[in-house]
Amino acid sequence: DGRAHRILHDAPFNVAHVVRAFDDGDDFVLDYTAAPPWDELAPDLENYGESAFGSLARQQVRRLRVDTRTGRLRNEVVLDVPMDFPVIDGRQRTRRARWAYLAGNTRPAMPGLFRAVTRLDL
Repeated sequence: DGRAHRILHDAPFNVAHVVRAFDDGDDFVLDYTAAPPWDELAPDLENYGESAFGSLARQQVRRLRVDTRTGRLRNEVVLDVPMDFPVIDGRQRTRRARWAYLAGNTRPAMPGLFRAVTRLDL
């Protein structure tokens, strides 16, 4: 809308993939899959054929909520089970879509490549 950009500060985090983003009143909401820091993830990816992918056990679905009036940030866990590669109905990407489908594991902190497809009620 032409207004000046704002820079907000939070603890560092690594966005693997965006699930959806939308406005909720004065809030901007971003749902995403959070990856572990690159220095933990890179060795698994570099040794793909032999890796046990222990770093994936730290992946989560998270929600970042930004209050555009005050600049307050809230970054919270939506699902503490390793998940990634989200897909939602493309017509809902910038709306409050209810369902997301993700590749994932079946319990918290479960290492290794993903073993399931999950329908997540957002």
